Amino acid sequence: SVKVYNIETRKTKTMDTGDATDTYIPRIKWTYADGQLAIMRMNRRQNTFDLLLANTASTVCNCILTDKDKAYIDESVLDNCVFLPDNKHFIYVGEEDGWNHIYLYATNGILQRKLTNGDWDVTRILGFNSQTKTLFYQAARTSPMNRDIYSVTLDGKIEKRLSSGNGTTNATFSIECRYFEKKYSDANTPSTYSICETASGKTLRTINDNSVLKQRLQKNYNYHPKEFFTFKNES
Repeated sequence: SVKVYNIETRKTKTMDTGDATDTYIPRIKWTYADGQLAIMRMNRRQNTFDLLLANTASTVCNCILTDKDKAYIDESVLDNCVFLPDNKHFIYVGEEDGWNHIYLYATNGILQRKLTNGDWDVTRILGFNSQTKTLFYQAARTSPMNRDIYSVTLDGKIEKRLSSGNGTTNATFSIECRYFEKKYSDANTPSTYSICETASGKTLRTINDNSVLKQRLQKNYNYHPKEFFTFKNES
C-alpha cells in the first residue's frame, strides 16, 4: 500500500491504487505538481507496468500509462521515468519497438513523440535542462560494449554526442546541466574522473586520471591487456 502523511494535519491517507492483490509498488516519486504523487505498479509476473498519478488530498489514482511485454518489463523503466518541471510532460524509456528508447508523454497519458530511434538501447536518463528543453542520457549507441553520453531536445530535432572513445562513460550533471562530472573506464583503463562543459563536451578539469594505478598494473603485475573480437555463427 501507499500512504501519505501530512506533516501539518498529522493525518495519514492511503492512496487508492486498485483492488488487484497480485501487484506490488516498486517505486514512488513526487511530481512537480503540488499534492501529486507518481506511483509505479507492477504485477507479480513483472510483464505489466502501470504508472499512476495520485491526488494526495482525495487519494484518487488515475492510470496514465500501461506497458505490457510477453516476457517481462525491464527494471530500468522504474528509474528512467522522469517528470518534467512544466507539470505537463514526463519521460518514459521503454521497448515498444524492441529497443529501449525515449518517449515523451503528456501527463494525461497521450504520447507526444519518440525522441530516439535506432537499433540500439538507451540505458539511463541522466538529466534535463529546463531552459534549453534538452534531455541528457546514456546509450549503447556505437556498440553494445560501449556506453556514451548524448543529448536530445524535446522536439527531437537536435541530438549530440558528448563523449568519445570505446568503453563506458557515465555522468552526473549539475542542477542546470551546464556542467557534468564524467566517469570513464574501459577493459584496460581504471576509472578516470573529470569535469566537463555540457555545451561542448570539453574537459575543463581532470580530477583523477588514476595514472599511478595504471602504471602499477602494467609494471608490477605483468598485466596483459584484454582484447575483443567478433565472429559470425552459422545461424
